[in-house]
Amino acid sequence: MFSEWKDAVLSSVKSKLDNFPAYDYNAVLQKPSVVQDLAQLHEKFVLVPTDKAANNISVVCKKFYVQLHHNEINSITYQPSVENVESIIDNHKAFLTQHGIKFDSNNNSLPYLYATCKMHKNPVKFRFITSGTNTSLTQLSVAIGLCLQRGLRIIKNHSRYVNKFHRRNNFYVIDSNQDVLDFMFQNNFLSGHKSITTFDFSTLYTSIPHCQLKSNLLNFVKRIFDIKNKQFIVCNLFKKFAYFSDSNSSNKSNICFSKDSLIECINFLIDNSYVIHNGNVFRQVIGIPMGTNAGPHIANIYLHEYENNHFVQLYESNKVVESSGINAEYGGGGPEYLS
Repeated sequence: MFSEWKDAVLSSVKSKLDNFPAYDYNAVLQKPSVVQDLAQLHEKFVLVPTDKAANNISVVCKKFYVQLHHNEINSITYQPSVENVESIIDNHKAFLTQHGIKFDSNNNSLPYLYATCKMHKNPVKFRFITSGTNTSLTQLSVAIGLCLQRGLRIIKNHSRYVNKFHRRNNFYVIDSNQDVLDFMFQNNFLSGHKSITTFDFSTLYTSIPHCQLKSNLLNFVKRIFDIKNKQFIVCNLFKKFAYFSDSNSSNKSNICFSKDSLIECINFLIDNSYVIHNGNVFRQVIGIPMGTNAGPHIANIYLHEYENNHFVQLYESNKVVESSGINAEYGGGGPEYLS
């Protein structure tokens, strides 16, 4: 019965579709007049993504855009490299192979810089992004990002466990808007708070000293290995997850890091942030590239270490005042922090 009904429905639909006239596709961007107009537009202007406004573009004067790049690449953040592209990629390939990561032949290039337009700023500012989709360290950055993401979850769960019987918190890294919504509900509707103050960094990624960045990440990696009490962290690049293990389970799918090898790889990634600009190679000597896979986790951990150390000092000096809800209040009515 079902087969007969199914065949009848499909036959009816097919007959109606066959009676429809062919759709005349309007290929606007292929029209000669449109192609000519776009070519004239590109002669004087650049179309760039608009920051914090998906699927929107900004039109920027090409001369001004080139000058922006010139100023950025000649700032103290970057230094010209004496090595050429081939030798840098060969070095990256050798390092990946040494650490059990099979080098993908498609990732045979160095990233470049482009700018997004921050139209929500007054005056308008620009955010420089390192395009690293298919670069020589993409695989390493993805693997490190998975490990650090797993590490942040471990620290978050550990913080909840040790503070289970205290209304306090020493972990303030969030990965979704749910924590913000919960915070607002708790404070606005239940506690009667009517205002929230937020702060932002004007330049974070390109202002972090490498020596302090490495030190903070070193302390973080040591902490997560101590908490888990395991020998290795294993990440799967295909399934996009990482876990801790006592056995070295490296294979075609898994990349396995010990505590020391993960620290070594993180330092290598920080020290080998290269970009190509106007045919020349530059190395980023301050901060981390915005656009690399591990970048957001590295920046979060860098700041988290300062927060954690601050609260450890408060705990040890008995200056922490337990607070209601998920925010932490310290120092006799000091500021409240988003959990």
